[in-house]
Amino acid sequence: MLFKKSGFGPLWISYVLLLGCWPAHCYSQSSDGEAAYHISFSPSKTGGTVVFSGPKHALAIDIVSDDIRTTDNPNYLIVDNRPFQASMVPLPNGIEGSSLPAARQKEILKSYVNYEMDYFQKEVKLATGQLKLEYIPIGDTTFLLWTFHVGPAATGKSTGGGDTIVGQLYLSVLWHDQVLDLNCALTDLKDTEKARALLVRTAGTLRSLPDKK
Repeated sequence: MLFKKSGFGPLWISYVLLLGCWPAHCYSQSSDGEAAYHISFSPSKTGGTVVFSGPKHALAIDIVSDDIRTTDNPNYLIVDNRPFQASMVPLPNGIEGSSLPAARQKEILKSYVNYEMDYFQKEVKLATGQLKLEYIPIGDTTFLLWTFHVGPAATGKSTGGGDTIVGQLYLSVLWHDQVLDLNCALTDLKDTEKARALLVRTAGTLRSLPDKK
C-alpha cells in the first residue's frame, strides 16, 4: 500500500479545489445549519477511510486503492493518480433532505447541480460543456452523477492527456441537511469510466456513524 504526500504542484491543486469548493460555499450561504464538519483521513490495509464528523451526525466512506497520496487538505487525495475530493455542502434553510421522498430528493439534487453550474459559468467564468446527469441507485439510496468538460474540452477541441484539467465527475447524495459530493477531476477524458467506477465504488461504502448525544 502506497501512502505519501502528493507531488502535484500547489497551483494545480488549488485549481482543482476551486472547481470543487467555490460554488458549494456560495450555495450554502442561506443555510441555517452551517456548523463545520471535521474531516479526517485514516489509512487502512485496503486503502483508507474518510470521516466527516459534525455536531450531531457523522459519516464514513471507504476508498479502496493500492495508491493513495495525501495532501495538506484531508478531504483532497490523489487516488490511482487522479484527483479525488469528498466534501459536504449544507442545504439551504437546514432542509432534512435525506428524509424526503425519492422524487423530491432528485429534484433537490438537480436544482443543486444547476446552481453549481450557473456559478461556474457566470462567477468563475469557467468554460464548461457537455453536462450529463444520471441518477444512480446504490443500495437504498439515489445518487446523482453529473459530469462535464472544461476548458478546451468543453468545445471538443481537446480530450486531454497532459496535466490540464479537462473534465469533472461528481457523485452527489443528500445526507441529513447536507449534500455529500464525491468528485474526480480528469486530465484525460479517456479516464472517465475508471473515475466513474471509483466514485460509484466509494459511494457504496457510505455509512452513518453513531449520532452524537
